[in-house]
Amino acid sequence: MAIRFKASTSARQIDSLIAATGIEAFTSANRSRCRRYVLRLVRPEDDPIAIANSLQHSGLVDYAVSDLAAGQSEGIRSDSLFVDRLALSAFAANAVTADVAPAKYGMGQVLSEYTGAVMRVDGAALSAQISGVTSSASAVELVKAHGISTLRLEIPDRSPAATVRVILYSLNGTPVRQLVSEALQAGHFLVGWDGMDDRGRRVQPGVYVAVMTAGSFSETHRLVIR
Repeated sequence: MAIRFKASTSARQIDSLIAATGIEAFTSANRSRCRRYVLRLVRPEDDPIAIANSLQHSGLVDYAVSDLAAGQSEGIRSDSLFVDRLALSAFAANAVTADVAPAKYGMGQVLSEYTGAVMRVDGAALSAQISGVTSSASAVELVKAHGISTLRLEIPDRSPAATVRVILYSLNGTPVRQLVSEALQAGHFLVGWDGMDDRGRRVQPGVYVAVMTAGSFSETHRLVIR
């Protein structure tokens, strides 16, 4: 189902509608540029035309159409992702400046196949991780093939250093995996998720929420397991 939300529709209203079905591949900072989504219905028995009509009359959307009727390139049947091509292109073209400590804590999604433990990186190492993502088109293919399973952590120079925690949750709020729990030195880090829970069991494909905390700082991003 392809949906384009009106400019007046709030981020909270959008999230409430896509939380169970949509996959985001962009950061909240780019929210204002991303009004169009392609969603997959959770229950196969639901009538997409009826739901599209209901959304169309909700007052929140410019259009809501089922399947490929929108004629847009990301409207792929059985796929439930929206990719902000402008944001992905900008990310692929701009690597992290080597060895410059961030001014504040931060976390972001990285289009990479890295699924290892937390690892400090400089600009060259980060660029090597995403070297295959040279255009928005290849970024889309990477997301489709591998999901989004890597995070970038930004740690400022603080004394004393706060303990950084990154915990993954299912969409219903159940803790799934603790990826990080340690005091990290200032710099840029990568941390990946291999799709296993804390008991070493493979999780079901879908969307999970990563929560980073450090002192009073807190930020969330979604990871996608294919």
